[in-house]
Amino acid sequence: MKKLRLLCIPPYEGMYNLMTNIAAQRSDVELIIHMGNLEDGLRAVLENRNNNIDAVISRGGTAETIRAHCADIPACDIIPSVYDVLRTIRLAQSMSDKLAVVGFPSITKPADMLRDIMQYDFKVRTIRSSTECEACLRTLRQEGIQVIAGDMISVTCAQKLGMNGLLIVSGIESVEAAIDSAVEIYRHDAAVRKRADLFSDLLSFLDADIVIYTSGGQEYYSTASDLPQEIQLLLRQKVSNVIAQGSLKLIRNLGSTMLSIKGRLLQSGGEDYCVYILSQMANTAVFDKYTIRCFSADEELPDSKPIEFYLGSSEEISAVHAACQRYAAMNAPVLIEGERGTGKDRFAHYLYSHSKFKQNSFVVIDASLLDKKGWDFLLKSDSSPLTDSGLTISFVRMQAIPPEQQKEFRLYLKSSRVMQTNRLIFSYTEENGSVPQDDLYLYLTETVHCLQLRLPPLSQRPEDIPTLVGLYINAANVRNGTRVIGLTHDAMLTLQNRVWPRNADQLYQTIGELVINAKSSYISEEQVLSLLNREKRQTPAAPESSLDLNRPLEEIIHDVVLRVYEEENMNQTHTAKRLGISRSTLWRMLK
Repeated sequence: MKKLRLLCIPPYEGMYNLMTNIAAQRSDVELIIHMGNLEDGLRAVLENRNNNIDAVISRGGTAETIRAHCADIPACDIIPSVYDVLRTIRLAQSMSDKLAVVGFPSITKPADMLRDIMQYDFKVRTIRSSTECEACLRTLRQEGIQVIAGDMISVTCAQKLGMNGLLIVSGIESVEAAIDSAVEIYRHDAAVRKRADLFSDLLSFLDADIVIYTSGGQEYYSTASDLPQEIQLLLRQKVSNVIAQGSLKLIRNLGSTMLSIKGRLLQSGGEDYCVYILSQMANTAVFDKYTIRCFSADEELPDSKPIEFYLGSSEEISAVHAACQRYAAMNAPVLIEGERGTGKDRFAHYLYSHSKFKQNSFVVIDASLLDKKGWDFLLKSDSSPLTDSGLTISFVRMQAIPPEQQKEFRLYLKSSRVMQTNRLIFSYTEENGSVPQDDLYLYLTETVHCLQLRLPPLSQRPEDIPTLVGLYINAANVRNGTRVIGLTHDAMLTLQNRVWPRNADQLYQTIGELVINAKSSYISEEQVLSLLNREKRQTPAAPESSLDLNRPLEEIIHDVVLRVYEEENMNQTHTAKRLGISRSTLWRMLK
């Protein structure tokens, strides 16, 4: 068994001699003895801190001072016995009946006990510092106290004030009891440290880091090193969410990799703790290549508009909004369908941001951008977001999935627990008023029984256009510093009677341009017709929903480019990225 090294700090010479004798007799401990009091004792501890000291033995104020400044080293009190105190009090009584016991708690507690048992008539005063001691003794002197019994601090101070001071000395039994206590504490702490080291070593086997916070947001334990400041700040900010909700799931970009963050509430010893499990997912390049995007509830989708910009007051859209509110409170998967520009992405985000999963990440996967390798990553890789839990995952442009991948995806949904552990949202874009009802669509609607949300086009609710136009004008005024009030009656009728292939998105774009070029507070019918006619001339004719392959390759490619261009709301940057070509190449193809 290890021989313990104990730093002993006796406050007076007699105790020094006792400790020297004990050191010569005991083989289980090595005593390093430095005589001192308060600051001298603390200095001795600091000087020997790196000398493998297992515990400190001292008395009264010195022990308390050491505990206050060196919490990592056990400090054991030499507590005077009742007999030690009694001997000194009897001596003091022989000198005067005006006496008091003054000292730190290890002195005054046995004195209080003795006074109660023996019905002695003397004062007991507990102090915590040398400054407090002097003030206490001055008061006692004014009360007529002549003799002070106590520890080195009170006796020394009493003598300076012209009072008689008697030191309560500790016998060998008290010193040995303190040494035995130090040995017992060390053995107990050693067992605890051994278990802690074992658990720490076990955690090192995990392919993840553990970070633990108190309920107040203070870091309590961590195996993670070199976490970026923004990740550390995020973890602290989300502690209250984890404590309140019980769990959290986020995905964040960490340099060249994606970081999975799982938060859990841990209740231990009557305290609440926030435990984070941090693990690396796929390389960031994989997420970027297939445009897999991750958002939190306080992040808006790129180029997104408020959901009010897709609503109105008609019965059709009011029913959709009410259904959306109901669906948000459920866990079942949702299938959203609608024409281009009806806000399918925005409604999907609304379902997420109003659900119980809103504290976790929102993952958007564009099915039209996934090739075979992309689907292999999603369905077969351990780093796929589909292997996680607690996420809301939105698949957009589901109609673009090739038949082979549809079959693989359908089998994956059937055989895995992805729909039980995550909230899935599927979006289909209607063409020619309907969605191609392929095998995957039928599986989602008839077997999975997804909650369905069909977004009506503007052609079915023209009465909503005035409301939307008002919102769009206000947004354009705020954005551009303009002061347009509205449209003339005839101009509004023109907009209501117009067919909007890209629905609210196209209307929003049109109103924005009208506001910028407005010549007065009200936009006239002439201005509206001028812009609409110009758009009609500039907008390429939309290709048929099915491609005619009995043509030259150049014409087929041109039609494909036009279709993607229209699906991307005529945004050249998004179209070029989706097709994997440069913007200049796209421009040449559109000519």
